[in-house]
Amino acid sequence: MHSILFGMKRAFQSSLGLSRRLMRPFGLTPARFDLLFALHPGSYMKQSELRKILGVSRATTSRMLRSLELLDLVTREVAYRNKRERIVSLTKKGLTIIQRAVRELMDRGPADLIAEGCSSWSREPDLIFSNMCRFDSHLRWVRDTFGDTARLAFYPWHPDD
Repeated sequence: MHSILFGMKRAFQSSLGLSRRLMRPFGLTPARFDLLFALHPGSYMKQSELRKILGVSRATTSRMLRSLELLDLVTREVAYRNKRERIVSLTKKGLTIIQRAVRELMDRGPADLIAEGCSSWSREPDLIFSNMCRFDSHLRWVRDTFGDTARLAFYPWHPDD
């Protein structure tokens, strides 16, 4: 494996660990947060659209939704016009959880969230934020270069976004 690919893999694993810690108070995993976040603005959408937004397979989407249904966070109904299509919607419980998670995470700000997981980082919010912006543009380039198809590319950096 090339050292850059190894480094990207290790960075992903480390960021996943931080994400798990951040999601734990809400009873969510990072993947569940992503799915609920994708549903949040409209509170419902076609299952096929959700799959495209998340950039995962049909089987993965179905498995994720099944587990979220068991937790009473989403519901799925057969679409009116196409019986093979499912409409996914947030339950009241799901909407409450994702709104609370987004509100609490946004109130903390990106620099605080990253600094929490990075003991060696300076606690200079402006420096962390500018580095994160540059890093985000590089990540977008890497995703594009490797043909990433996920469309859930925008997470707000702060409440004004």
